[in-house]
Parts: sequence; structure tokens; C-alpha cells
Amino acid sequence: MTSCLNHTEVLLPTGPHPVMTGSEWGYPELKHDTVSCMKLVLEEITWALEGFFGDGGPDSQPADATTSP
Repeated sequence: MTSCLNHTEVLLPTGPHPVMTGSEWGYPELKHDTVSCMKLVLEEITWALEGFFGDGGPDSQPADATTSP
């Protein structure tokens, strides 16, 4: 979680601001907001893996088992 949040920024009126820097919170309002932190982590993972699996992604449907490849 810390690794993902070290690569995540929040957009403030003054510009982007890091959520974490190392083990220190750059945006302390999130320190005890587990739900928001988990959402940010999932968004970071999704963004990082986007395109990694080619055409198959979270929105793709599995192949029909009755058809041959």
C-alpha cells in the first residue's frame, strides 16, 4: 500500500501533491481514511497494469466454452 501511495498524487488548487513520500504522509488528511487510501491503491494498480494484458482486461468476457479456438 505504501509503495502505491508513494506514486500517487492528489490534485489541490495549488497543483499536484504527493500522498506519501517514503513513510511520511504528504497529505495527512488520508492518514486515517482507509477507504480512500484503498481506492487510491486500486486506481494506481489499475493504471499501472492498464494495457499489460493486451485486449483482455477487467471488462473483457471469457471465451465461450462451446466454441473451439
